[in-house]
Amino acid sequence: MVMLVPPSCMDLLDSLMIIVYETHYIRNESASSTEQIRFIVRICNRIHKQLKREWDKSREVVSNT
Repeated sequence: MVMLVPPSCMDLLDSLMIIVYETHYIRNESASSTEQIRFIVRICNRIHKQLKREWDKSREVVSNT
């Protein structure tokens, strides 16, 4: 079974990669490891919610055709 990912989801995944990269290198010196992990988890949760919304929208479109 092939699962298609809407383009907007790919944009979000790209954003996540950038955020994680920047968090690791920029916040690394100014925040504790626990703070960094909490920050990344919050970002991941937000992106996960957005991905789910986009995925649900794409499934609606497919089911309506």
